[in-house]
Amino acid sequence: MVSLGCPKNLVDGEVMLGQLKQTGHRIVASPGDADVIVVNTCAFIDRAKQEAFLKAYLQHHGPLADFWQELSGDDELGGYENDLRLTLGSKFEHNDFSGFEIQPNARIAWSPDEAHTIWGAISRAARTPARGEQDVLLRIQPEPDPGGEMKWAEGWYDCMYGRIYSRWESRDNQLVYEANVPSNTTATLYLPASSENDVRENGHPVNEAEGIKFIRFENGKAVYTLQSGNYRFEAR
Repeated sequence: MVSLGCPKNLVDGEVMLGQLKQTGHRIVASPGDADVIVVNTCAFIDRAKQEAFLKAYLQHHGPLADFWQELSGDDELGGYENDLRLTLGSKFEHNDFSGFEIQPNARIAWSPDEAHTIWGAISRAARTPARGEQDVLLRIQPEPDPGGEMKWAEGWYDCMYGRIYSRWESRDNQLVYEANVPSNTTATLYLPASSENDVRENGHPVNEAEGIKFIRFENGKAVYTLQSGNYRFEAR
């Protein structure tokens, strides 16, 4: 097991070694005695360190030496030694937003001489929210206000957390209010109603709904805090 990159790579490598031992595999000290060599790295490792270490290691140790020679050319091209290198890898991770992710990557580098290197890379990446997106909580405050000739209103806004959606409609002496509160967001809803007992959510009493907390009743409006989710209120 060869771990390159940040301390997380080292921790992941130790976890993999422990799991391999539990399944009956034997860890050997010499690469020449190994059937499989695992190089644990990531997409952000320093380029020079990666190339120097991998080239020296794979060229001179164990069963991968012949494989490396097949990937490296020794032909002459335009009077210069042709050096072709292919590096393959993958990152395995699990996060709370998209679940288990496999992120393979491949890089090929060609050095026509000692002073020049041409290379290209392709990889798959999974974006997870930045620290600011996780720690900064957005609060919104919808206040449907039916009256006069207006019978309904609708609006939305696409923020970095997702779509904030709000719609109300007044019909048959009943106010129907629909809302979408995106992830990592809370809302304070001021809902016109005769009393808090005259409000239902999706046909059920509000106190039975998840993500809704009644705060108070003031000035003819029931005040609630809403967690992330989709809601449909009916009030009289």
